[in-house]
Amino acid sequence: MNIMHLRYALAIEETGSVTRAAERLFVAQPNISRAIRELENSVGMELFRRTPLGMVATEEGKPFLNRARHIVSEIDGLKSTYENGRNTHGHFSVCSHGARAYAAAFAKFVTAQTEDAFSYSFTETGSRDVVFTVAQGSCGLGVIRFYLEEEAAVQQYVASHGLEMRPLFTAPLLYTISEKCPLAKVAAISQKDAARLTEITNPAILRIEAEKNPGARRIRLWDRESRVQTLNTRWDTFFWSAKEEESFLKANGLEQKPPVNRPSFVMDAAVFRKKYTPTRLDKMFLEYVEEQISIYK
Repeated sequence: MNIMHLRYALAIEETGSVTRAAERLFVAQPNISRAIRELENSVGMELFRRTPLGMVATEEGKPFLNRARHIVSEIDGLKSTYENGRNTHGHFSVCSHGARAYAAAFAKFVTAQTEDAFSYSFTETGSRDVVFTVAQGSCGLGVIRFYLEEEAAVQQYVASHGLEMRPLFTAPLLYTISEKCPLAKVAAISQKDAARLTEITNPAILRIEAEKNPGARRIRLWDRESRVQTLNTRWDTFFWSAKEEESFLKANGLEQKPPVNRPSFVMDAAVFRKKYTPTRLDKMFLEYVEEQISIYK
């Protein structure tokens, strides 16, 4: 057993796939598969089982993976703070899911900085990866999004990674479509009408429960720009989003429509390691976030 074996196992747990774990870690898939077999042999248990939804931790494997997560997090935290024998607190980093508000907040935050000794980084990724990145110490602060109905389950999931979370806002999800979409003229979109469209999905929302309507037509895209371009080239598509600024919608030829039935709500929350004391820069960044997310409130 070694630290890389633990990293491979945690990446599989996070992504639910050996292939996606290999892509994330830039490692050949056979190497990860071989390492997991060696790890399972060394600990004397099966850590994962294959399901229709991907690789899932076994009941006996879950406690092992939880302990492994804390070990890796502590090691990465030490490396990020005392790498090469020097304290590296001169770096501010934050990661979030792909909502425009956080990129805008970071841009304003960086513009206001005057300390040349600092370096600043902002990473957009899926909410599950945000949890993983903050847990391993690569970022001190992250922002995730999840369905409000799953708040308790997400709280438990975040805690299992050694993190705490602070709610930022809740908002209803709206259909985001091209202004050329056949449904652009209706006041609200019914489930029957939506069934005629193809949903564009992304990993921004952290799902604890299985995906609803697994047989529905979907296009999976990771970045915001690709989703917008697809809406404007395939008018029979949509994606779920919280309210966007009117200027952004008009500039990109988009419209947002509420569902006919009761909408689903999402919550955004800041996540950070337990017992972590927010720095002055963390607090400053969150002040800019509060300003940007006022559109959702």
